[in-house]
Amino acid sequence: MSYSNWNVVFGPPGTGKTTFGMKFIEQQLERGIDPSTIGYIAFTRKAANEAKERAQQKFNLTDEDLHYFRTIHSLCFMQLGMNPSNILSKEHFKELGELLGVETTGSGLMNEEAYNLSLPMGDRLFFLDNLSRITRTSLKSVYERTVDDDVSYDQLVIASKTLLDYKKKHKLKDFTDLLEEWIKKGSVPRLNSLFVDEAQDLSKLQWEVVKKIGNEVPLKYAAGDDDQAIYRWAGAAVDEFIDLPGHKEVLSKSWRIPRVVHSMATDLLKNITKRQPKEFNH
Repeated sequence: MSYSNWNVVFGPPGTGKTTFGMKFIEQQLERGIDPSTIGYIAFTRKAANEAKERAQQKFNLTDEDLHYFRTIHSLCFMQLGMNPSNILSKEHFKELGELLGVETTGSGLMNEEAYNLSLPMGDRLFFLDNLSRITRTSLKSVYERTVDDDVSYDQLVIASKTLLDYKKKHKLKDFTDLLEEWIKKGSVPRLNSLFVDEAQDLSKLQWEVVKKIGNEVPLKYAAGDDDQAIYRWAGAAVDEFIDLPGHKEVLSKSWRIPRVVHSMATDLLKNITKRQPKEFNH
């Protein structure tokens, strides 16, 4: 059975998206839902861990109870039965850099921080290769949109092929491989309910994972704020969040936005061509 409709929650700054998520969990527990069948997945480790810690403290639960409180990558890693030795490490990236004759640390793909022109050339090349994969667009298209004048297209193609050959030779995977492989053959966790946090930051590839999971879940929420979508440069597919089918709700009371900031931000938002309209009070 496929469950297509979502409950989509738009939460402007300070309106309590995490609190809303905790209330969602509380409601599920009150219904008698087994906590191990509740999914809470987030874009960053920080958000996933914060939600787990709050739920453990508030509802006296354990790690095992909250088996599916994870990042998307962590969930795919677990469902595929992987272990850390299967994953590319910073040392592997340094070796790849030596093969390519460029400095590489792996930092561009080993964390959730920003791409910047001060990163070593190898990190920038592998970041752009990964951007092509998570946005489901061609390497050429990604190259044409980059503002990095130091990168050549031929160099990017060589780096991409070298990475692919290296992973095949050493039987390794990177984080994006986890998502791609799980979409093809991974088992879907049996969940009664699902809460997706930081939804505005998910890439097109991550949305494919989320939707595959959501198709099997009768009650599901996606929460975020398209006005706070700061990861477009890193592949965030904000329109996927805005266009989710189902019931839409806006959290209408901000507990931390001063009046003058609220007024200024509202004026700036008028310049965004596609967004979810939101009325909220400070």
